[in-house]
Amino acid sequence: MDLSLEAIKLPDWDPASASEWDEAFEKVENYLLACRVASRLHRARLTAVIVQRAIERRDKSRGQMAAPAAAAPASAPAAVPSLGKTEVPAFQPLEKAAVGRQSATVSHSPSTINHPPALIPLATLAIEEARELVANWLANLLPAGSGAHPFTLADGFLALYLCDGPMRWPAAFLNPQRAPPDFAETLRSRIVKTGPELEISNMVPRQIDLGLLPDLAESAFDTLDRFPLIKTLLVWALFIAGLIFLFWYTRR
Repeated sequence: MDLSLEAIKLPDWDPASASEWDEAFEKVENYLLACRVASRLHRARLTAVIVQRAIERRDKSRGQMAAPAAAAPASAPAAVPSLGKTEVPAFQPLEKAAVGRQSATVSHSPSTINHPPALIPLATLAIEEARELVANWLANLLPAGSGAHPFTLADGFLALYLCDGPMRWPAAFLNPQRAPPDFAETLRSRIVKTGPELEISNMVPRQIDLGLLPDLAESAFDTLDRFPLIKTLLVWALFIAGLIFLFWYTRR
């Protein structure tokens, strides 16, 4: 993706669309902030390019919808599908995005696939565009996962967070031309992999080994049982020692 200032060609200022553009710009910028893109210049360029792509995508869809409507008879107006609550597309596995690396597109969610981009709010369309760009970008950086456990966008974000990529390489986010070779290596090394399957084992109960303590205690009790006088004196000695301690503790 070309991030040069010459490549950023936003449409002319339109007071009627200013609030919608500002909302889309703010949402995309907050999304990039959540992705930890710390560089303000890089974040501003990315936001401008993403909003520009969303505007072009919506204008293209409007042009495609206007052409059949103009060719249709006046007595049969084109049916416009009702736009319900639009949602941002759910994260798709990165391998789905990697399949279309040449076309740089990913699958849309069922919530927006039935609605043409011309009927989707610009802010929602811009966030969808940002997520598709991030998914394709990470799909080209991460290795291909196994068929049973493909890497998801959450895995990519976790690896990106663990390697501290946006902070260590501020200009590399969504910009493969500025990404150093060690960035991809570091990102791949931070992928969290699941451990081995759980194995059930049996634990046999065993007696607790107390060492010489039981033998010494048994020998002491046997000695006291053979000499009851010593046992009595020991009990009285402990009782008197307790009284002396209480007397000293209460009058110190």
